[in-house]
Amino acid sequence: MLQCPRKQPGNRIFHGVLPFSTQRFTAPVTVFGRRRTLGCILQLTDAAQTHPWPRGHPMSARRNSRDPLGAALDLVGDRWSLLIVRDLLQGRTRFSELRGSVVGIASNVLADRLKRLEAAAVIERRSYSIAPPRAEYFLTPKGHGLGLAVGALLLWGERYTAHELTIIDQACGHTVELVYRCPKCQHETPRLRLRIVEP
Repeated sequence: MLQCPRKQPGNRIFHGVLPFSTQRFTAPVTVFGRRRTLGCILQLTDAAQTHPWPRGHPMSARRNSRDPLGAALDLVGDRWSLLIVRDLLQGRTRFSELRGSVVGIASNVLADRLKRLEAAAVIERRSYSIAPPRAEYFLTPKGHGLGLAVGALLLWGERYTAHELTIIDQACGHTVELVYRCPKCQHETPRLRLRIVEP
């Protein structure tokens, strides 16, 4: 059975696979003391499965907040945030530089991501002009901590995709690699020996 989400308590949408169809729903409402009929049309052009969203919580609340990976993805797991961090690591600090480097990002989306990253203390904003108002953006220590994640993804992309971009040591010019190291035993840990556990 198809049901309009507007008519469900808490904006809940029932689980289910719905076939191709178009349905119209109406409900009586009162607007400025007059009775009106509110209608909506639900058209499904493909099989779809929907899930209930909890009221009063953002979409990110559906992830497990106890999982550090999920918490990190809530912050920087969108399409643009890590690309912005990548460019800040490369020394691009001004809005125009970021706008020109992150391919496909709209100015309003870039401004929104910068505000989010600033609110999360990943970057800091420093004004360098009052009229017109302009600013530069720099990574905080928390933001620099994402360098390892960006580096790991970059090296993975270099290995398994068609792009040629790598990380080098500026002193010797050689390509570097990321390794896991046990600080207590003072040895490198092979990747096949890694395991994620709860403390």
